[in-house]
Amino acid sequence: MSDVPSELTTAATHAAIALLCAVALQRLLVLPVNQRWKRSIWAWVLACLGMASLVGAAVHAIVSPPLLRTALWAMLYASLGLTLAAFLVGVLFDARGESLARSAAPWVAAGGTGFGVLTIVSGGSFAVFVAIESVVMIAGLVVYGALALTRRLPGAGLVAVGIVVTVLAGVVQTSRFSLVLFVPFDHNGLFHLVQLVGTILLVMGIRRGLSSARGRPTTEATLLRIPPPRRHSQSTRARRWRR
Repeated sequence: MSDVPSELTTAATHAAIALLCAVALQRLLVLPVNQRWKRSIWAWVLACLGMASLVGAAVHAIVSPPLLRTALWAMLYASLGLTLAAFLVGVLFDARGESLARSAAPWVAAGGTGFGVLTIVSGGSFAVFVAIESVVMIAGLVVYGALALTRRLPGAGLVAVGIVVTVLAGVVQTSRFSLVLFVPFDHNGLFHLVQLVGTILLVMGIRRGLSSARGRPTTEATLLRIPPPRRHSQSTRARRWRR
């Protein structure tokens, strides 16, 4: 067990995020919805984030041999990469619909796996994760901000605010902030505290969007609708044939 107080508070905040994800995942899976595939996407987001948080708690709380520590960090970055990948698929679903999201899912998952490898090869710098996360979050902010402004997806505003809070959490993590709130928190612990708020807002928004979609077509709330093909009557086709 680590004897550094800030490491223990960081581990505790990691565990808090893992617990939040577990509760949110359970409540999401029992939510009656029409868009089951969309629900499964966000279930993967919560599952991967929860796994990353559990591994992170172990990394910060336990003094482990170098080989085991390297393996834990590899698991952590792999889970984070898959979290971002699943999040991006969810963004694509709400931006362009289920068909595009399904087509892109394998490629995005491969990219998430590649992110984990890249982070490990680069020496395990968390700044790599923050940089890639920022790009994904900005894309999500554009989509959900537009959906909120056009009122095409209930809960999109909460998701957008949750994304903003998540980006702010990343800023805190890359800083050297520290604070004593009964116990000492370094920049990692403060990052997780802010991330807790962002995750709660995100989950609330996703649940609201899924609940409102019950009984409606899965593409109704997409940001960019693809117009249906024009249908011609039999008389129109006959006139064209005679020409």
